[in-house]
Amino acid sequence: MAWEQDDLDEAPAEIEPGMAPAELKPQRWNRSGHGKFARRAAGRITTEQLLSRAGLLPEAARGLLNAYYEHHMPAEELAALHKVTVGQLRRRLDHWRETLADPAFLLFAEFGNRLPRNLAEVARRYWIEGLTLREIAAGSALTLHRVRSQLALARSLLLVAMSRRQEVPGELAKVLLEGRM
Repeated sequence: MAWEQDDLDEAPAEIEPGMAPAELKPQRWNRSGHGKFARRAAGRITTEQLLSRAGLLPEAARGLLNAYYEHHMPAEELAALHKVTVGQLRRRLDHWRETLADPAFLLFAEFGNRLPRNLAEVARRYWIEGLTLREIAAGSALTLHRVRSQLALARSLLLVAMSRRQEVPGELAKVLLEGRM
């Protein structure tokens, strides 16, 4: 199957012998900006886990997540309160859900104080404040490439900090990497 520019958002369907043409509809790729673990974990995180992790976020983000997931406020009402469109609000909610499902978020919450100051600042702005890479780059006079590389380095150092912990149970590492915590 040849891929064209317009087909980049679609995955090829599983083809089995005897399938009708109507069954060969392409499936959509799940897009996520936070790495391969978050793509798998974002769908698995429960509402209870999401709300407990939201306690680590700033007040505005925590309030938004609590209103939507705990109090079941409609997105239309929340969008009107925040003076954004419904689409923007849904993207923001999806962003926070993916961020909270990312194992690096939990690692930063636990071991963020062990990072060098410059890496900790970039990591805090990304994982805790929820800023985009472009917003971080503009606010800190760094290039976009530099922000990405600092986040990758921070993620690696957080994994090292976790592995050097005295009592690292294997189950804790597995839970963190799978995003079930």
